[in-house]
Amino acid sequence: MNLGNSCYMNASLQCLFHAESFCTQLSSQLSSQIHDPSAQLIRCFTDLWWMRESADWGMKASLLMEFIEAAAATNPDFTADTQNDAHEFLFHVLGQMQQIGQMLSWEGGLAYECPVQANFGFQLTSIITCGGCGTQKSSEVDFNHLALALPAQGSVKDCLRLFFSDEAEVECRCEVCEGNSASSKWAFHTLPRVLVLQLKRFQVSSAFTLSKQLNRVHIDTELQLTLPVQRIPEDHTHKEPKPPDPLGRLAAPDEDRKADNRQAERNELGESIFRYRLVSVLNHIGRSVHAGHYVSDCSSQLDSWWLSYDDESVTMKTEERVLKQRQRSAYVLFYEMK
Repeated sequence: MNLGNSCYMNASLQCLFHAESFCTQLSSQLSSQIHDPSAQLIRCFTDLWWMRESADWGMKASLLMEFIEAAAATNPDFTADTQNDAHEFLFHVLGQMQQIGQMLSWEGGLAYECPVQANFGFQLTSIITCGGCGTQKSSEVDFNHLALALPAQGSVKDCLRLFFSDEAEVECRCEVCEGNSASSKWAFHTLPRVLVLQLKRFQVSSAFTLSKQLNRVHIDTELQLTLPVQRIPEDHTHKEPKPPDPLGRLAAPDEDRKADNRQAERNELGESIFRYRLVSVLNHIGRSVHAGHYVSDCSSQLDSWWLSYDDESVTMKTEERVLKQRQRSAYVLFYEMK
C-alpha cells in the first residue's frame, strides 16, 4: 500500500520478505525481547512479514506507519511524504536492525548471531600490487552488498567481471622497493548466503549533476562464484579443526550438510564453486532521478512464476517476462546461495 510516497519502502520490504532465511532468523533470534520499545523497527518488520498474505489492510497500514516512524527516528529523511532512494533506505534499515539486535543481545545476555551479518555479510580481499617490484599485500574488508558500474551493454555477470578485473591506481609506499605507485583490485574472501548487487543507475557528472543510466542489462538468473581453497572462510567461533563454513557462521546440522554438498564441487583449478539463484529484483521505473516509481519482482514458490509488487497491487508474471521487462529498470538484485 502506498501511504503517500512510500513506494521505495514497499519495494524494499518485499525484497527483504523474500529472503526467507533472514526473516526466519530475525524473528526467532529476538523473540523473547521483541516487545522491548527499542525493538519497534524489528517488531514491525517481523509482524509485517508474518502478515504478508493477510487481507487485513488496516492492520498492515498501521504496522507500516509504525515501521516508518521507527526508521525515521534515526533518519528523518525516510518518511512516507517524500520520495527517497530505495537502496539507501534498504541498507539504512538493515544497519538499524544490526544495531538494535546487538544492543538487545547485550542487555539480555543472549547467545546472539546477527541475522543481517549471517545472511548478507561477506568479506572482500583488497590486493595492492607495487608497480615497481610487484610485491603484494592484502587485507580483508567487510561488505553487505556490491555496487556495480553499468557497461554500455552486457549482463550482470559482465558487471561482476568488470568490478573484479578493474585495477585502480593508488598511492602506497612499498616496504620492499620504497616505490609509491601501486594498483589495487578486489577478490572474494568469503561469500554471503544472500548476495545483494546494486546496479549504479544514478551517476554524478563532472558538472555535479545527477542523471539516470538507462543502459540495458541482461539479468542472469544464476551466478557461479568461486573461492580459492585458502580463502574458504572458517567458523571463527571454534579454533579446533573442522570443515570450513562458506557462510562464515555457525550453521545448524542441516545447514552443515548443505555446506558440505556445496563445497564438494570444484573446478579444474581446485577452486570451490558456489551457485546463486536470482530471487528478487528491485526496480526504479522512470527516466528521471527526481521522479519515478519503485516496484519489486520476487520469485514465487511456483516454477518460472514471479510475483510483481506495485504497492498494494500484486500480479503474477512469468520469469521470462520479468527478465525482459526489467532490463532498463533493475536497480538492486538479490541472489540466494543454492
